[in-house]
Amino acid sequence: MADENDTSGDSHGKAAPKARARRPGQGTPAKKAGGTPAKARARSRRRSTKKAAAAKGPKKAAKTATKAAAKKTTRKSTKKAAPAKSARAAAKADAPAKQAADEAGAATDPTPPTASGTRSAGGAAAKAEKKKTKAGKTAAGGTQAPAPGKAADDTKASAKEAKAAAKEAKAEKKRTKAGKTAAGTTASGSKAAAKEAKAEKKKTKAGEKSAAGKTASGDKAKKKRKKKKARGKSRKSRRAVLVAGLRTPFVKAFGALMSMDTIALGDAATQALLERTRIAPDAIDGIVWGGVILPSGAPNVGREIALDLKLPPKVEGMTVTRACASGLQAVTLAAAAIERGEADVMIAGGSDSTSNAEVKLPQKAVQALAPLAFGKAKGMREMLGVLSQLMPITELLPKMPKIAERTTGEVMGESAESMARRNEVSRETQDAYALRSHQRAAAAIESGRFDAEVVPVTTPEGTVVHTDDIVRGDTSVEKLARLRPAFAADGTVTAGNASPLTDGASAVLLMSEEKAEELGYEPLAYFKSWAYVGVDPADQLLIGPALAMPLALKRAGYELDAMDLVDVHEAFAAQVLSVTKALESDAFGRQRLGRSDRVGTIDWDRFNVHGGSISIGHPFGATGARMVTTMANELKLRNAKTALLGICAAGGLGAAAVLERP
Repeated sequence: MADENDTSGDSHGKAAPKARARRPGQGTPAKKAGGTPAKARARSRRRSTKKAAAAKGPKKAAKTATKAAAKKTTRKSTKKAAPAKSARAAAKADAPAKQAADEAGAATDPTPPTASGTRSAGGAAAKAEKKKTKAGKTAAGGTQAPAPGKAADDTKASAKEAKAAAKEAKAEKKRTKAGKTAAGTTASGSKAAAKEAKAEKKKTKAGEKSAAGKTASGDKAKKKRKKKKARGKSRKSRRAVLVAGLRTPFVKAFGALMSMDTIALGDAATQALLERTRIAPDAIDGIVWGGVILPSGAPNVGREIALDLKLPPKVEGMTVTRACASGLQAVTLAAAAIERGEADVMIAGGSDSTSNAEVKLPQKAVQALAPLAFGKAKGMREMLGVLSQLMPITELLPKMPKIAERTTGEVMGESAESMARRNEVSRETQDAYALRSHQRAAAAIESGRFDAEVVPVTTPEGTVVHTDDIVRGDTSVEKLARLRPAFAADGTVTAGNASPLTDGASAVLLMSEEKAEELGYEPLAYFKSWAYVGVDPADQLLIGPALAMPLALKRAGYELDAMDLVDVHEAFAAQVLSVTKALESDAFGRQRLGRSDRVGTIDWDRFNVHGGSISIGHPFGATGARMVTTMANELKLRNAKTALLGICAAGGLGAAAVLERP
């Protein structure tokens, strides 16, 4: 059986004539009627092709339609920039073109088969011709194959057609490639567009987020401003007011109140305040207490007072220390707690018992005796070892307490001496001021001005102490001049023009204005402002009030001249007069306060109207609360509006406050 791929014979198995090139001189075939033989053959071929197509019928039509659809799909895919589909469509489109090109090559290339077994171009042409002949026979119902010359001409025409088809296929390929490039460009453009759209989306989202953030931030800031404004209103509406203040008599140390320590004195003052005001214990929120000489076994005096007086357990207590300004610090802390809304009713004050100051052993003795105290030295050898460390015995003896600066080693009285020299405050001026203080305090006692604030105290021994025992209304400049300097042989500070060591306590009752109205209490005063400052202890240790008082005035919106009363703590006459000189000094105002001139001028008729610590005494932790009570009562008695307080303190501290009547 013949191989259908074998091109050596025709469809009937006969050998096909070989197409040879015409030799020179060989004539052309004679023309037939109706045209040349070549034209006749072309017509015949067209008729044969039509008949073959008709014979193949729907099958070939379907195939043609499929190819057309494939081409159409290729064009659509190219337009839609789908590289994968375009490639497949292009491959389908290339298939017929490739086949045609192969046929054309086979028809024109006479090269014989190569060593690798490749078929010759003539064989390919013969095969193609065989297929055509077979198709023609089928269509003609068994018509004979064309003559050899005619086959050669047909082959030549087929080659031309193949070339044209190849050319068309090549053009189509170029178009397809251009389509792919366009598709790639479109895809790349689409990708870039998508990327750009994504970036734009991100920008939009970021913008929206930023706008939202800004809006949220703006809303947050707005809320914060509203909250701050509301808090400001709340503070104004919750203004802390002083409704009452009491104190024990201030007595000289190691005197009538020696048997009462600072806690006992605090108990006495607070108990008297509770009884005088009749405040319900349940209404009290807490106690803030000031102290300097604190008992080592129970340093939180404020809490101890609450426990001793059997106040409800909920009444918390704390103790603060700011040297001589501890009492004022306690009062302003309580006022601040009320104004912040942390409490409605607070007790504040301070106390100190110099008589009960603990005597401190030298550290050498403490370290040497520690093994005995903790039971570690049990044998004789250990005991002897401890005793050997105690020699010489003079180093173990207790020493008199000193109010000295740890950083400079300077005793406070020595600082007062230094300030007196620096500010040119003479001994006579100091003594004259001290006399004034005693006389004014004595007048206040005589007139009953202190009756509203001083309450009697009964000691454990049953002795009742009714009044202050330091005031000397009968003293004179001559008597004061006879006193020797206390801190320097040629000094000016004496026991007569300095505050004495004192035992005593003071307490005040504060509450919000609303609470005072609710409970039926009449406010005496409220704090318009307060200020605390520090100065260099090595410079002028006690000059602090000269800086704190202007600051408190500034915060309150007042000038010194507008104050109805001014009350300055009298640690030493030299210190008070140095502070007043500074307040009246243009140079001090410029150099230390950054002002263009002085703070103001002192009106001595309104200054320390009832004396001060030189005559009344100075229990360190109690003085601040005592000054607040005295000034609040005096504002009411005088129907005055404002009072300025100033206190110096160890460590180079200064404190001040502005009181105002409601």
